[in-house]
Amino acid sequence: MARLSKMAGALTATEFKHAVARFTRLSEKAKSVARSILVDGWTPEEAAEHYETSRQLTHQWATKVYEQFRPTGWVTETITLPAEVMDEVRKMETAARAQWESTLPPPRISRR
Repeated sequence: MARLSKMAGALTATEFKHAVARFTRLSEKAKSVARSILVDGWTPEEAAEHYETSRQLTHQWATKVYEQFRPTGWVTETITLPAEVMDEVRKMETAARAQWESTLPPPRISRR
């Protein structure tokens, strides 16, 4: 049994829909590949073979969408701050995301 990445099956279909909506120029193939990994739990290798593309590209597309996902109740704001304050805000965001990710179920297991 091989353990999948934290992205495999990490999003629900609704979460994926909201995350991918930010990418208006992302091709339908890229969206399908990302969905197969993020929602359906495929490995990048399985998606690459199925969609006839490189594993690196499948991983890149899935990562792009996954990184746009945000937990329920979180907001995105554009702000201007002094550099030292922004560094603190980024640290807070990293800590909050790590805490949130620790509450997620473990990655799915692929049986071969």
